[in-house]
Amino acid sequence: VFVYGAKDISFAGGEPLLHTQFDLILDRLTEITRQNPDVEFGFVTNGTLYNKKFYDLLENNKSFYVQISLDGHDEESCASMRGKGTFTKVIENVKKRKFINKPIYKMIINKTNASCVEKYFHFVYDELEGLPSYAYANLMGNAVSNWREMNLTTEEKVKILKIIQKLYEENNIKNVLL
Repeated sequence: VFVYGAKDISFAGGEPLLHTQFDLILDRLTEITRQNPDVEFGFVTNGTLYNKKFYDLLENNKSFYVQISLDGHDEESCASMRGKGTFTKVIENVKKRKFINKPIYKMIINKTNASCVEKYFHFVYDELEGLPSYAYANLMGNAVSNWREMNLTTEEKVKILKIIQKLYEENNIKNVLL
């Protein structure tokens, strides 16, 4: 991969922390960052699993970034997409850590949590000291079984985008990507 000049590599799809050799992978990635300090590794996780080595790297190695799926600012708003108890697990895992790079927290917006977009922003930005990111629910995963209750109209999505844009501008946030 590095032969072709890749500098940013992301691990996503499923849950990376479930890999049976995740600690060995982290060891190898750490070696790579020592040899190639410009290389960065991003991880997309649901944040419910705790791996000490992973969280230690996120605190101490500037080459490691994380995006955590968190679909609300409290248990109720998050449960609509992730299930009951998810919010508490994620908060328990991240509250005790001080990341070297601001973590990105991604909210999947749907009808059940759309009214919480602004509260979510302030919770993530002010309390978790992270960067809020957003996407709309797609017809896949948990959304398939109750799509009619979750899907937003185009008008609703535009209204929400304007709220997010205003929040980003007010807080001088240019772009949130992983």
